Amino acid sequence: MFVLDIPHILLYLLIGIYFAALPKIFKKAGYKNPVYGYIPVYNLLILLKLMEKPWWWILLMCVPGVNFLMLLILNVNVSFCTGKRTFKDAIIALLVPHYSVIIASYDDKQKWTGPLVWKNKKEKGLIREWGDALLFAIVAAGIIRGFFFEAFTIPTGSMEKDLLIGDYLFVNKIAYGPKLPQTPLAVPFFHNNIPGSYTQSYLNWFGMDYHRVPGYTDVERNDIVVFNYPAGDTALLGKNKRGDELQGHNYHQFLRDEAFYLCNCPAEEFEQNREEFYAQARKNLLDNNTMTHTFTYSQFGERIKDPTKFEGWIERPTDKKENYIKRCVGIAGDTMEIVNGKLIVNGADAYLDENAQFNYNVISSRNFDGRIKDKFKEEYDINPSDVGFNSGVYRVPMSMKAFAEFSKLTYIDTTWVNWKPRGYYNNPEVMKFNYMQIFPNNLITKDWTEDNMGPWYLPKRGDQIAMNEFNAIFYRRAIESYEKNHFEITPNGVYINGELSETYTFKMNYYWLMGDNRHNSLDSRMWGYVPEDHVVGKAAFIWYSKDNEKGHEGVRWGRIFQSAH
Repeated sequence: MFVLDIPHILLYLLIGIYFAALPKIFKKAGYKNPVYGYIPVYNLLILLKLMEKPWWWILLMCVPGVNFLMLLILNVNVSFCTGKRTFKDAIIALLVPHYSVIIASYDDKQKWTGPLVWKNKKEKGLIREWGDALLFAIVAAGIIRGFFFEAFTIPTGSMEKDLLIGDYLFVNKIAYGPKLPQTPLAVPFFHNNIPGSYTQSYLNWFGMDYHRVPGYTDVERNDIVVFNYPAGDTALLGKNKRGDELQGHNYHQFLRDEAFYLCNCPAEEFEQNREEFYAQARKNLLDNNTMTHTFTYSQFGERIKDPTKFEGWIERPTDKKENYIKRCVGIAGDTMEIVNGKLIVNGADAYLDENAQFNYNVISSRNFDGRIKDKFKEEYDINPSDVGFNSGVYRVPMSMKAFAEFSKLTYIDTTWVNWKPRGYYNNPEVMKFNYMQIFPNNLITKDWTEDNMGPWYLPKRGDQIAMNEFNAIFYRRAIESYEKNHFEITPNGVYINGELSETYTFKMNYYWLMGDNRHNSLDSRMWGYVPEDHVVGKAAFIWYSKDNEKGHEGVRWGRIFQSAH
């Protein structure tokens, strides 16, 4: 898809100038077949040879975080090889590459002088010597980050208490095999935005299909996996009323909520006329940059309408979606179900780490004042800011390990967990603000909740699955969005790429990922399975950890160099 903004136009123009200029540059250099300058990729290999640079530089131009830098280096070397060798000339080549390339090719006074060769370190100078070292460091860091290990920060509490907010860890990309760049033209070391702005850090007009270098293991159950957020193909840019970034949230849920709010009718009636309300919801979100269904609370606890304005929206390719981290609880070929919070895989209770966290309701004979909350933090690692209170009942998020000791406290009278039963979201007052939030976000599974859902099957590559009423809904996103087919459900049946289809054969493996903090995690229960082409890597170890809880700030020394498991 071609994008026509200023950065893209400048890049298109530079590429066009290079195609027009290279035959003339080759002629100046005495190359026997200047016409080869019009052949894509091969012309760059010839240019590198003429400049006496290694051929594998062209591979570096395909590495996100390195390619942008290599393009600048290429411009400077073209300038140097045509006699422009001062510091001023180098700056012009960096800042105005269009001008420098045109002059290098069309100015007859500018002759081919060949590559720059230094006689000794003194002639080369300290700045250029350090520049070479810096260049090598940046290139090496880009390759390591892209293909081996990448640093990752835990931004939310969805994996507590195994991974905590403020943990900094390394992600092992070679475990499952590193993905080859799908958007190779990118600014070094920035994932999808230029810091401090919503300007994208990559150019999406030049992309490649999904390919992965073989790894030394497959994704296995209970691995902690970093992946591209599947529901992040469209992202809203801006912040909500609490100051949270919207781009990491589920645009599709925002759209459903907005459309259902505009309808202000029962779910069955909404579904009959959903396209009408979806069209208006899209207009609000994508044209007017407004969500009208959002609410805040007054000082008296009254829920009041408070629309959210944001900065716009963007479509993102797979490798530029937000990075998420969760635990893989289901792999391709598994049949899964959740009953009262218990995950069942292939008919057996799934492994649940003792640090997995739930929201416990607590009735106590003592008030949980600051002193007691500080004790909770010190002895049970319960964050005081997470403890809530409503109608005489405390809500205390804690791990199962902590609960085993916490429940023995003499002033704890009663504890229990409210598992949301099937049908919980059918209450119109509940559904009004969270319309069909449980995957597949459709009336066919309207009784499902995050604590009671299923069963469902995770397809593996090569599986041929019948397109019955349930499967057509449950696997639609995989078939349509992830495997790039035209998908249509009609009264006559399912049409895939224009043909009536009774079955579908899957092209990829799919995984189910959930947070260990089961009552405070947006995960596969809300947005579905994770395709294999979204998998980034396996969490390796924590290299730094800092507690930001008010009154308890400081380095968590005991977590440094712990394995992420």
